[in-house]
Amino acid sequence: EVKDDVFFGVLDKYGQVIRTYENHEIQLTVSSGFDGVMLQNNRRVTVRGISNFKGMQVISPPGRSFSVHVVTSILDSVLPSERIKTNIDTVINIRQCVPGEVLNDAGECYRCGSEISDNSQFTHMRKYSLNPKDTSCTLCPVGGLCWGGNKIGPAAGYWRLDEHSDDFIACPLEEACKGVDPSKGAGQDLKGECAEGYRGTLCSRCQEGWSKSLGHNCSECPSLFLIIARLIGIFLIGGAFLVILIKASLQTKERNLIGVYLRIMANYMQLAILVFTFELDWPAETDKFFAIQEEIGSIS
Repeated sequence: EVKDDVFFGVLDKYGQVIRTYENHEIQLTVSSGFDGVMLQNNRRVTVRGISNFKGMQVISPPGRSFSVHVVTSILDSVLPSERIKTNIDTVINIRQCVPGEVLNDAGECYRCGSEISDNSQFTHMRKYSLNPKDTSCTLCPVGGLCWGGNKIGPAAGYWRLDEHSDDFIACPLEEACKGVDPSKGAGQDLKGECAEGYRGTLCSRCQEGWSKSLGHNCSECPSLFLIIARLIGIFLIGGAFLVILIKASLQTKERNLIGVYLRIMANYMQLAILVFTFELDWPAETDKFFAIQEEIGSIS
């Protein structure tokens, strides 16, 4: 169905509509040689010199171009037939299906998700399509939020490459991936966003001015004064640890247990750091426990 205004009328040499022509019929008919194309509701009567063909129905496969005759007797009374052709040809182009639409069994471009009337409300049950060559719509994938058509985005904790991808990947650190905001609807950037301090693939890298701490977490870099203070503290603790270890080693065998305990603790901390480097799916509590030991073990 033609949803926009399509006007036909007679203009004078100055480009002005001749308003005196009333109740003249104008009809659009498909030119010969264009099989499979039909026009319905294709007759109009002029009102003050013009006719509006809004509401005319065009039955044609998507992507088809065809010619129509504009048939009218509006000029017969004012111009000799040998000076003008009253059967005027014009071309109509039918668009292809666009992303978010599929070509259904009836040969129509059907917008996915249109079976749900509230277009502003997302739902996991709403269908979508990113490829106009699809013949059926796809149910909203796990990790995605869908508004119908081609309007899909990642939920919180998920990431995707770009707006042309429907492959939603769970982020290693769930809070690093903000996804899209359901309350903002389909008008926002549907690629999804990383939380503050995170960037890159799977939001796994830190932004400039941020650094890794306690596992996958990014934290804002401290001031230069605090960095220097931390380094001095580490050197003091490490130096004290070495002094105690050496002093205990020089004692007699009966009193050498402190040195043994310190060496065992140092070895354990270093082993804890090694275990933490493996990308295993640890429970959250274990992850935090290893992260704290990593900070301590790095001194040893």
